[in-house]
Amino acid sequence: MIAGFLRSAVARSPDGVALRVLGASRVVLWAELQVLVEQRQLELQALGLEPGDWIALAAERTIAHAVELLAVLCLGAVPVLGGPLSHHDQGGTNPMLVVYTSGSTGAAKPIPLMEVQIRASISASASRLGVRTTDAWLCALPLDHVGGVLILFRALSAGTCVVLAPGPFSPESLAAALSNGMGNQISLVPFQLQRMLPFLKERPPSADLRFILLGGGAASRTLLVECEHLGLPVARTWGMTECASQVATAKPGVFSGPLPPLPGVQVLRESGSGRLRIIGDIAPKGSFLSRDTGTSCELGVSLAGRVDNIVISGGENLSLDRIQNALLDHPEIADAVVIARSDSEWGERPVALCVAAGALRPKLKSIRAFLKKKGLRQREFPDFVQWVERVPRNALGKLIKSEIHWD
Repeated sequence: MIAGFLRSAVARSPDGVALRVLGASRVVLWAELQVLVEQRQLELQALGLEPGDWIALAAERTIAHAVELLAVLCLGAVPVLGGPLSHHDQGGTNPMLVVYTSGSTGAAKPIPLMEVQIRASISASASRLGVRTTDAWLCALPLDHVGGVLILFRALSAGTCVVLAPGPFSPESLAAALSNGMGNQISLVPFQLQRMLPFLKERPPSADLRFILLGGGAASRTLLVECEHLGLPVARTWGMTECASQVATAKPGVFSGPLPPLPGVQVLRESGSGRLRIIGDIAPKGSFLSRDTGTSCELGVSLAGRVDNIVISGGENLSLDRIQNALLDHPEIADAVVIARSDSEWGERPVALCVAAGALRPKLKSIRAFLKKKGLRQREFPDFVQWVERVPRNALGKLIKSEIHWD
C-alpha cells in the first residue's frame, strides 16, 4: 500500500515538496523521497530484514526517521512504534504496523493495525475534511503515535506535503508557522492548543488555514469558546489507536453538539454499560467495544468519559472526567487534572492538581461553589486542590503520574 501511494505521488508531482522540517531549509521532493526510501530499503534487506519481520523503530519528527519508517513498510516488514518488540504475535495476525497506546489508564500495550483499517481511516478522513493539492500538514504529534503516523499516511495517499515540527513542543514556533502559512492543517491535543492561544492572539493564523484537528482528550468548554471567538477552524474529533485514529469528527468551526461518525463508521451505545461500540472497516475485525461512554444518535456521538476513569467513593462511582472538565471551565484555572487517592473512610476520593490562570489562586470554597453551579454534587467536589506551575504531561498531553509530588 505505502509503495503504491509513493509511486502515485511521484507520478503526479515528481517535483512537488513531500517533506520539510520546520525551521530548516532542507526540503525533500517526491522523486527524491522515492530514491531515499528505495535506497534505505535495499540497506535494510542487506542487514537481513525480510517481509513479515517485526522491527522496533524510533520515530522522531525528522526526515531520516520518516524515510526509515516508509522503507520498512515498503519492504513489507512490520514497524513497531512507541515501544519494544512484543513477544506475542497478536493472535496470528499479520498487521501493517504496531502502535503502542499512550498508556493513559495503565501500562502501554501494543496495538496491531491492519492495512484495511488504515485504508479505511485515510479514505474516511479525507471525505470528512477534504483534500487539496496545495495542502501542507504541520505535524506536531509524535510519529510513534497513531495520530502522528496517520498524518504521514494521509499526506502520502494524497501526494501532499508534511511539515515536520521537531521536538520538543514549542507553542510559539508552531503558532508562528501557522501565522506564516507554513501549514494549512494541523493536529493538536487540547493542552497544545491552549498553550498556543496567546501567540495566535498576537498573530492570527494565515487565512489559508483549513482546520485544526483537535483530539486526544476532551477539550474544555472554555477552550472551545475562546477558539470560536478567535475564529479558529477547530475540527473536534474523537478517536483511538485501536481504530486507526479518527472515529467521529465534526466539520471545522462547529464548536458544540455531537460528533458525526466518519463515513462508513457506525457508533452504537451498549445498553447497561453505556460503552460505545465502533463498527466499520476502521475497527479491528469490523467491530470494537471502546472504553469510552456516552450516547449515540442520528446526529452523532456525545462523549461522557471513560469507563475506567472513575473513583469509587463510599460505594458510588464518580466520574473523574466530569469533575476535571468542570474545573477546566473555571475562568481562574488554566489547567487541571483530577485523580483518585485512597481514603480510610470512603475508600477513594477525588483530588485535583491545578494551574492558576493568573497571579491569584481561587480559594477551595469558591471552586466548590463554582462546581455546584456546574451541576456537580458535594460528594463530587475534590477533597483538596494542589497548585502547581504546570501539570506534568507527555508529548500527547497525558498525565505523568510519577512526576506528581503531593504536599
